[in-house]
Amino acid sequence: MKIKGGRYQICVSGAAKGDSVEQGRELAKEVGSAIAKAKHTLLTGATSGVPELAATAYKSAGGPMSLGISPAATKIEHVVKYHLPVDQYDCILYTGLHYIGRDTLLINSSDAVVSIGGRLGTLHEFTIAMETR
Repeated sequence: MKIKGGRYQICVSGAAKGDSVEQGRELAKEVGSAIAKAKHTLLTGATSGVPELAATAYKSAGGPMSLGISPAATKIEHVVKYHLPVDQYDCILYTGLHYIGRDTLLINSSDAVVSIGGRLGTLHEFTIAMETR
């Protein structure tokens, strides 16, 4: 259902590390830029790799709002314990739910999910999307 003048919340999901990050590098940038140009909100798991590439491209293209949903309870935990980025986001929600809870909140907060490559975490997010949509 489209809301007139509304923005969709679009999640970009993908590997934080490994070969699929390099394989999905250009696509992640293209998707992030396209979401920005369409003036939709970008959501990611506030992690490195594919989501970070999409968020950086989104910000560079002038996207209106990027939201990272973190597994950590605080910014310090996000950076120190999880070693995750912060600069690409307009806002980060620190959930304290670890990866499993973060994934559920991330997917259920999104109108659409774009998965680019990935590993077990991406498969988890994809499975949540399939089960709840």
